[in-house]
Amino acid sequence: MRIALCIAFMFTVAFLGIGVAPVPDSQIPTVDGVIDEGEYPSQIQEPYTNIKIYWFNDEVYLWVGLVSPGVGWVAIAFEPESYAHYGANIIIGYVENGQLFIGDHFGAEMTSHELDETLGGTNDILESAGTESEGKTTIEFKIPLNSGDQFDKVLEPNKSYNVFVAYHATANDFISEHTGRGKLAIETVPEFPGTLIILLLFMSATLLVSLAYRKWRLV
Repeated sequence: MRIALCIAFMFTVAFLGIGVAPVPDSQIPTVDGVIDEGEYPSQIQEPYTNIKIYWFNDEVYLWVGLVSPGVGWVAIAFEPESYAHYGANIIIGYVENGQLFIGDHFGAEMTSHELDETLGGTNDILESAGTESEGKTTIEFKIPLNSGDQFDKVLEPNKSYNVFVAYHATANDFISEHTGRGKLAIETVPEFPGTLIILLLFMSATLLVSLAYRKWRLV
């Protein structure tokens, strides 16, 4: 019985290790301003603006892609505290002459937003890229789920969050009023989604080993 228990313990430790292993690089989106088919496991199109939202997260970071139907700015606001973007963590960007201009903003008032850095916070956009093509703007960025900045929202895996998306058809700035905006919810990817299944399978296997050992001892 001791042998069987040792085997069960080793299986549990081994597969817990697998469950918390980092996400393979092949599954992480490439932040290059181009969204390839299948690059993101989650996507949705906001019906009023037709902005497409792509996203992926592991236990530490969130990757987001936005495709706007215009050539001006495009933005996403996480967890607004009102019908407007007040209190939200806002990422807004535009592409001009092939260069991406992007900012980490906070919804300081109902109808205005400021750079986190202006308010005493930090710029927590870790990676970003953008392109314009065929009258559409694509931006991609990577941010921490929990930046520690008071002007950002703490996000977690396997939860639903309200977001606003908005865009301007032509304006390359951070201040022009939107051409259109819409609100919807997105769900972050579950943390370690395969861990429970793996553990159940291998705990079952160790139970069979234990039963077989007991039967062998009785022979």
